[in-house]
Amino acid sequence: MNEEKFEPIWAEPKMFTEGIDDAISKRISRLPYMLHPYNVPDQNLYSIYSEAYRAFVFGLNNAGLMLLGQLLEVTLKEIILLKTGKKKTGMFGNAINFAKENQILNKNDINVLESFKNLVRNPYMHRNLEEILENVYVPIWGIPLEGTPEDWLETLKTATEGLEAGKYEPSYIRASDDPTIAAIVKSKIDEDRSIYWAWKIFLEFEILVDTYLPHEEFQKYIGEHGSPFDAVTLLNIYDE
Repeated sequence: MNEEKFEPIWAEPKMFTEGIDDAISKRISRLPYMLHPYNVPDQNLYSIYSEAYRAFVFGLNNAGLMLLGQLLEVTLKEIILLKTGKKKTGMFGNAINFAKENQILNKNDINVLESFKNLVRNPYMHRNLEEILENVYVPIWGIPLEGTPEDWLETLKTATEGLEAGKYEPSYIRASDDPTIAAIVKSKIDEDRSIYWAWKIFLEFEILVDTYLPHEEFQKYIGEHGSPFDAVTLLNIYDE
């Protein structure tokens, strides 16, 4: 038996803009201030930071949390490059271990990076719902539906009245055990979780930039290793 196939949904502006002003105002009020681009010497880093901030503003919390992981990883590898002159590739965890072993970051900064990697970055990057929704259980009531559709409506009415009166005790299941329930619960949890981590990581990013990536460090690196623009030939415009 063939299942009914629904027509594709054609995106329209109103699908994404309806009620958006109030929602944006509410989210902005819960986020920290936004850094000025001139205060971040590397505009590649600022582009990631800006995209993450905007993701939270628009309620794209899953994307925002993953971008925070990218922001920390790229920032750390930039710090390692300036401190050692060597480009660090590979996994985020390897970069953290390298920074720890070579005392490139202080202990508190290492702790923040490791905590975020283990609690957020890895579970969200791999969408490990068991880790993301650990110890989250949801109440479930099984309602028997027998007879005709009219009987179902009467059963639902009776069940609803009983539930409102506290007559029936629920069963509980792990939110991560059902993909539909998991997606709904995760979306709700992410609303507050994203705000917490946005504050923590945006402030940590500012600390990392101010402490390890001042403009002077970039100038020192260029002086020691050169600039890709050194090989650019200047236009001979004055002798024409």
